[in-house]
Amino acid sequence: MSQPPIPGQDNPNNTPQAIEKSFCAVILTAIPVEYNAVRSHLTDLKEETHPQGTIYERGKFTGNGKTWEVGIVEVGAGNATAAVDLFNAQSLAMS
Repeated sequence: MSQPPIPGQDNPNNTPQAIEKSFCAVILTAIPVEYNAVRSHLTDLKEETHPQGTIYERGKFTGNGKTWEVGIVEVGAGNATAAVDLFNAQSLAMS
């Protein structure tokens, strides 16, 4: 009995395939030294700008056999600003 294909994957013989898990995180920093410390651990950095103007960087972090896609942004001090920037970063991560 053949298995249905997994959506989004090339599976001409309808054989079962493993789905690769993806890992992602968003890291908000308050000061430049924190931002630069996190940034130094990422590769394949790309700058992205949210429609509201916040500039994020997205890169990859590999550890323990897993690769994470990580978004980083320096938001400064204050919970209200951080909450808005986190919301915006989530919308970028989903795209």
